Amino acid sequence: MYFVAGFGSSGVTQMHAGAQELDLRKTSDYAETPPEETMTLLDTSVLGLSQAQAQERLQTLGPNEVKEKQQSAVLEFLSRYWGPMPWLLELTMALSFFLGHILEGIIIFALLSINAVIGFWNERSFHKALELLKNRLSTKTRVLRDAQWTSVEAREIVPGDVITVALGDIVSADVQIISDSTLSVDQSALTGESLPVALQRSSLAYSGSIIKRGEAQGVVLNTGPHTYFGKTVELVGTARALSHQQQIMMAVVKYMMYVSVTAMGMVLLVFANDFVTMSLATDRVTSTGNPNVWNIKRITMASLLLGVLLVAEGLVTVAVGRWYFHLDLARLQSLVMLMLVFTSQFKILIVRDRRHFWSSRPGKTLLVSAILTVAAFAVLGVYGSIIPPLTVRPLLFALLFSAGFTLLMDFPKYRVFQRYGL
Repeated sequence: MYFVAGFGSSGVTQMHAGAQELDLRKTSDYAETPPEETMTLLDTSVLGLSQAQAQERLQTLGPNEVKEKQQSAVLEFLSRYWGPMPWLLELTMALSFFLGHILEGIIIFALLSINAVIGFWNERSFHKALELLKNRLSTKTRVLRDAQWTSVEAREIVPGDVITVALGDIVSADVQIISDSTLSVDQSALTGESLPVALQRSSLAYSGSIIKRGEAQGVVLNTGPHTYFGKTVELVGTARALSHQQQIMMAVVKYMMYVSVTAMGMVLLVFANDFVTMSLATDRVTSTGNPNVWNIKRITMASLLLGVLLVAEGLVTVAVGRWYFHLDLARLQSLVMLMLVFTSQFKILIVRDRRHFWSSRPGKTLLVSAILTVAAFAVLGVYGSIIPPLTVRPLLFALLFSAGFTLLMDFPKYRVFQRYGL
C-alpha cells in the first residue's frame, strides 16, 4: 500500500511499496537526471505501469487536475464591496454623507452597487461557460498500461506512467522525454518564450505545452497541483495584476479622494476655529462707555487689506512647498491646510485687541485652546491618520512661518484699525 509524506522543504515526497522506495521530486529536479535514473526513482520502466499500480497511485496522489476554490455566491457578491477601490469609494461616500452631500453619496453607492451587480453577473456567466468548455474538451492521453497502449482521461494519469505525445497534443502533465526523438514544443503560455523550443531525450516538457512538431514518449514526473502549470495557477490566484479598466477606475477614485481630502481639510479648519473662537467668550475684556458702531463699509475695507496679506502668506506657502520641499499635490494640500489652521490660531491672538497684541494678556482658556489645537494638528500632520502625512521639516515651516507672519501682521492691523476707526 502506498502512502504520501507530503512535499517538504526539500521538495521530495516519499512513497513506499514493500521494500521499493519511490521518490517524487519537483519537476525542475529532474532536469539533469538521466531517463534511466528517473524511471528508477519513479519505480517504473519503458513498459509503463500496471493497471493496479496506476490505480493505487491515483487513489494516493489524487487525480491529475488543479482544483478550483469554490466560493458561495453570496460571499462572491459581497467581495465586490471589498478591496482598495471599493474602500476608496465607500470612504468618499461616507465623507459625502458627513458633509451633508446626501445626493452625491447616494449616487456613489448606486454606481458602486451597479458595478458590483454587473461584475458578479459577468463572472458567474464566465465560469459557467468555462465549465461547459472544459467538459466538452476533456483531454484524453495515450498511456502505456500493462505493456499495451490505451487512451485514458488526462485526469487519470499518475507519476510513473509512460505516455506518448504527438503533433497538436496538449501535454497533460510534466514529463521527461525518454525516446530518441526531437519535439518542437510551444511553451509560450507558461514561460513567455515567443518561439517553439526543441526538446530531445531527457528534456522536460511541462503540462499545458503544445506539441508543434514531432512525436515522442515520456515518463510522467508530476501531476495536478505539483506540475509547473499547477504552481503557476496558484501564483495567479494570489497575485493578480490590475486590468486597464481597474487602473482607470483607480485614477478616477484617487482624484475623487483628493477632493474629499480637501473637503475634510475645510471641515477640520472650521472645527479648529470653532474651539478657539468659543474661548473668546471667557477672554479678559474691559467694558467701554460707548457701544461699538458697526460700520460695514469700514469693516469690509479693513478685512480686504488684511486678507491680501493672508493671500500672500498662502502663495508663499505653496511656492515653498512645491519648489523647496518638492511635495506632491496631496501633501501640498496638507501643508496649506496646516498653515491655515496655525494661522487661524495665531490670528485670534492679534485681532482680539484693537491695540498691539502684547497690550493685554489673553485668557487662560483661550491660550490652552489655541495650544492644544496647534499641538493636535501638528501630530495629525506627522502621522497623517486622515490626511497625507508630512515630514517634520515642512511641518515646522508651516508652524513657524504662520506664527511669524501672523504676529508681524499685528503692525498693519494696528494701523488699519486706527485708520478706519475700529
